[in-house]
Amino acid sequence: MTDELLDAVRQRLARSGAAPTPAGVAAALRAQGRLLGDAEVLGAAEELRGELVGTGVLEPLLADPEVTDVLVSAPDRVWVDRGGGLQLTGVTF
Repeated sequence: MTDELLDAVRQRLARSGAAPTPAGVAAALRAQGRLLGDAEVLGAAEELRGELVGTGVLEPLLADPEVTDVLVSAPDRVWVDRGGGLQLTGVTF
């Protein structure tokens, strides 16, 4: 899945004004005219929906039951605390 394709789908969804439901995101992906398998569509739909209505790349950190705090100090400086002090993650924006 390319960044170009994901950007095109984001723009299509933004122009439509519709809520980014899983079915809507999948339809926008397929409307781009590229041959994608079901697994690719599902993965991209989940990623896009997470960015549009969720917390995007922070979602896995926030869902981790061991994480008590998430601190974003720069696009490439995302920290988590799992009870032992802040640790730099590999998450970037």
